Order: sequence, then C-alpha cells, then structure tokens
Amino acid sequence: MHSILPFFPSIFYAFQANESKNFNSNYFYKFVGPFNTQLEKEIKPLLKEKNITCDIAIREVVNPCVCAAFGTNMSEKNPALILIPPEFHKTDEKACQFLTKHEIGHIKNNDCFTIPLVTCICSAAAAIFGAFTLPWVASTFLAGVVSAVALTLFTLWREGKADDFAIENSTNEELLGGRRMFIASKQANLSERTTFWKKIAFTSDGEDRFDIMHPSLNSRVKKIEKELAKRRFSIDQVRETERIDILKQFMIDFIKKVSQSK
Repeated sequence: MHSILPFFPSIFYAFQANESKNFNSNYFYKFVGPFNTQLEKEIKPLLKEKNITCDIAIREVVNPCVCAAFGTNMSEKNPALILIPPEFHKTDEKACQFLTKHEIGHIKNNDCFTIPLVTCICSAAAAIFGAFTLPWVASTFLAGVVSAVALTLFTLWREGKADDFAIENSTNEELLGGRRMFIASKQANLSERTTFWKKIAFTSDGEDRFDIMHPSLNSRVKKIEKELAKRRFSIDQVRETERIDILKQFMIDFIKKVSQSK
C-alpha cells in the first residue's frame, strides 16, 4: 500500500485530464445559471476564424474564479463551457468580451486537458524516481511537491498565453475593457483590506498574494497598454476612470455574492 501512495497525485491529475477530454457539459448545466445567448452570438465569428470546432456555451454563475473554461477543442461531439458572472455582460460588454476571449484561448489550446496531463507526467516521474531511491514517505512528499510546482508553473504559463490570445484577437475597445477589468479587480481587492488576514492576502497595490497561478494584475495591465501603444491608440483617462469605478463596484458586489454562496 505504501508503495502506491507516491502515485496518488499522478492518478488524480490523470483522472482530471481524462475528465476534461471527455467533458460533459450537460452535467454542468444542471448546476449553473442561464445561458448568455447574446455573448454566444458575438463570439461565433472568432470561433470560425480560429477553427474552433467545438460548440461553446456561455452561462452566468457566481464563480470564485470570476470567469472559467471547461472542456477542449479536441472533439466536435463534446461542447465546451465558459462561465461568466451574472450581469457582467450588461455592466461592461467590452470587458466581458475580453475575458471571454481569454477563456476561448484556453479551450482552443486544450489547456484544461494539457495542464493536468503535464502535472500528471511530472508527478509520475517524481514518484518513479522516488520509488527506487527514497523511502515511501520521502517519495510521497517529493511527488506531491513536484506536482504542485508543475501545476503552478505550467498554469501560470498557459494563463499568460490565454491573455496573449485575447489581446491578439481583441479590438481596441475590448482591450480597454480588459484593462478596466484588471484595474477594477485591484481596486476591489484594496477595498477588502479591512482585516489583518485580508491585509496579508492583498498587497497595498491590490495584488492577490495567493493567486500564484495567474500573472500579476499589474503585468496584465501593462501588456494590454503595450499593445494599445503599438496600435497607436490613446487612452481617455477621464472616461476610463468613470468606467473603472463602475466595474470596481461590480466586482465588490460580486465578491460579496461569492462569500454568501459559500
């Protein structure tokens, strides 16, 4: 029994990879909110342009990750799913479109499959190495650490690539929307710094210290601004400040809804 323990992480991530490859959107439909058919229509041209053959449903749900993608582009028979916050599309259409394109990037590149697959392979390799060189306790610890590091680093890379996909395929207004969303998220985080624990969780600049699987909000803002500068598009700071304030309040309300749903 002890000899099997180091392989538990790799078995877990192998199961996750298989579940993503054979994702059953109908199962998720039982637990999430209404479809956003308008946003689905808006993304259709991009799906066709990028040869994304799977159907992608978009539904509104209170999700701690704000937006999330499920499924892959590996089979037309298995539709993928994107979750967005309720009223997000109505609050800031362009910000919602940008984040939706980020999630489409994950689906196009099959990240929901490759991330657990790579983690599984790394963990299995560590477990095999440990099985021949270490006691079972040390081998189990090694496999767990390697899987955690592999998951973090590979996810961080794929999140950056999903941002790149969204930036490459967004209009100037959608880029502004993405910029607004990241700045508003920072400001919403700052509003949460009212307790000792929250001050540990969030920096004085509004970054989430525990979100180690995404690029920093500052770096994501700078990447968008770099693209806008490349396109020689100037930012109307007054107009953007007003719209950021709206998104900030939306994010504050959303955080409260997430807390209440737990």
